[in-house]
Amino acid sequence: MANVMFKRGLQANLPSGNSILDGVFYLTTDTGRLYVGQEKEGATALIELNKSITTITGIQAATGGGYEVVTPANGIRPVTSGEFYYYATTNMLLIGQDNGKLLQVNPDTDVHVGSGSLTFGTEASTGHVTLNGKIYNTNSDGSAQTTNAAVD
Repeated sequence: MANVMFKRGLQANLPSGNSILDGVFYLTTDTGRLYVGQEKEGATALIELNKSITTITGIQAATGGGYEVVTPANGIRPVTSGEFYYYATTNMLLIGQDNGKLLQVNPDTDVHVGSGSLTFGTEASTGHVTLNGKIYNTNSDGSAQTTNAAVD
């Protein structure tokens, strides 16, 4: 049976390069992350085993693009490259970058939640359907053509 070794310490003190031991587990005491040294293509690398998403309560636009995590008590908080962050207020999923800023993973997500209205009417004399101010053609029997119709 194989022996298993766990090493504990701070995230900043994780080994790198040739110091990483194949098959050894590394537990960081400050961030609660668990890594294992794994040989891959002739080199041993640290593989993170317990990736998670950190929920954050405040962000602000960063100089030069991206976002920064802001906490009322501590001001700007550092982020970890490759770590996922979720900002529920605006439904944003972000990932930490090497420059210490956050990049939004889902930038095309429409985060507006609200109510709206839909106006629908037919114009019997012209054979058109009006939907949210746009006019679409109708079939000869009066049913709407939806082949190329788009709704805002």
